[in-house]
Amino acid sequence: MVQPAAVPGTPVRLRDAEQSLWLGSIRKNNKSQMTLIIMFLGLSLQTFARLEHLRLPALVLMLGHLATFGAKHRAAAKIEHAATDAEVRQHAHNAELACIVCRLLAHAATILLDTRNSTFLKMVTMWWMPIGAAKACCQPGAFKAYLFFQNALVLLRCSGDWEAEFPWIVSTLIVDRYLLDWSGQELEARQWRDELKFALERLEGIAEETTKNLFHRFCDATAHFKDDYELTEPAPRLSALLNIHQTQGRAFTSLVDNNDLQRFVDHMEVVKMQADKDPYDRELPDYIQVSLMDSFAKPVPVHVFIACFSGMNGQRSYFIGISESWRPPKIKHKKDRCRAEAGTASRCDSSELSPGSRDADISPMLDGLPTKKPPPAATRRYSPRPGTRKPALPGSMMD
Repeated sequence: MVQPAAVPGTPVRLRDAEQSLWLGSIRKNNKSQMTLIIMFLGLSLQTFARLEHLRLPALVLMLGHLATFGAKHRAAAKIEHAATDAEVRQHAHNAELACIVCRLLAHAATILLDTRNSTFLKMVTMWWMPIGAAKACCQPGAFKAYLFFQNALVLLRCSGDWEAEFPWIVSTLIVDRYLLDWSGQELEARQWRDELKFALERLEGIAEETTKNLFHRFCDATAHFKDDYELTEPAPRLSALLNIHQTQGRAFTSLVDNNDLQRFVDHMEVVKMQADKDPYDRELPDYIQVSLMDSFAKPVPVHVFIACFSGMNGQRSYFIGISESWRPPKIKHKKDRCRAEAGTASRCDSSELSPGSRDADISPMLDGLPTKKPPPAATRRYSPRPGTRKPALPGSMMD
């Protein structure tokens, strides 16, 4: 059920604006209708001799307003359960037509029953009833049609004495002019609200497509599901990651390891609460690290990035990106670090070799390696550094 006014501290959802505004307008109008019904009921039951001529017209006006109240109450009940804005407006239009007909019939009956040309009844039928109709009408065309028949009844009422009734005709036209301006402003506000709603739908679509493109580019697999965790679209990359054939129509929770299942469900509940609190929060996507089970019942550690989208219909959908977690292999022994390069063995830790077998174990490794012998002593040449003196040979004369 959509409340007519937003609760303080909660964001206003534009997708519910049409339904919320109509419910608020109908309920406020019904409160004023109830006040008029009680007033006309009192006039119809009063026993004053000077007000005796108001009893029957007041009873007719009470019945007319009571019929209007019932039509709006039934329309409000239907609007609460409406799924689309088109249904909301259709129910509102039906209530508006019922209110127009009831007001015109009550006005016509009042003219026939008002034998003393009461000023109070003129104010009710010429001023109060058009104001109530303007609040009840949602289309300027329907309100203009109501004013046409309303002014025709006013002219019919004033046809007996045009000179005496001329001020009432002028005042009625002034009220009509103000009400038409107010109705036009309401229509313009409704059009702006529709444009804002269309812009929000476009932004929702752009945000969803952008998130999907990012997940497709930077994640190993993607998937899409709703509140029941059922995958609504094919996920070929997820099928390749887990070596499974069918993903669409399968519950994503059935792919999660049992050891991580409850933690994943609890995490999704937190995501749902955050989405209900602020459906238009565009922070970074949430993520959790779990293990998925492949077709061989082996766990595959992954990071799951979650993005929640709330469409204009109020239904949440989740688009997730899955990236496989890389874990380095464990080293069981130091000898496992020895590896072959270019057909030769690398050095191992000599502390693991026994003293007696050290030469025997290393000598096969050195076979075939190129060796470089030092040049003979006679052919060695000394190249002194710049700024130094050449040393004297043994047995030579020294300065």
